[in-house]
Amino acid sequence: MRTTLENLDNVLLNKLGAGGSPLAYVTRKDVALPESPTVPGEDDPGVGLPTLQEELIRRTRHEGAHYVADNQAVWNIIRSFTHGGPAWN
Repeated sequence: MRTTLENLDNVLLNKLGAGGSPLAYVTRKDVALPESPTVPGEDDPGVGLPTLQEELIRRTRHEGAHYVADNQAVWNIIRSFTHGGPAWN
């Protein structure tokens, strides 16, 4: 199961959605968009951090036509990973 989840994370990080963001934004833990460039209580992470990919995952909205298409793409990926196996149920 752990290998499957790691493979799924890898696919979602490396496949871009309709708006150009990695599909990992669809499955991120916090749906609400951050209000500031840094996480509250977090120190400046340094030059060039967070990466563009991390910011796209963190800030892409969960609404609109691109989200609908990306959500469907994520479901298709998850289905292909799990269909017919023990994770399907």
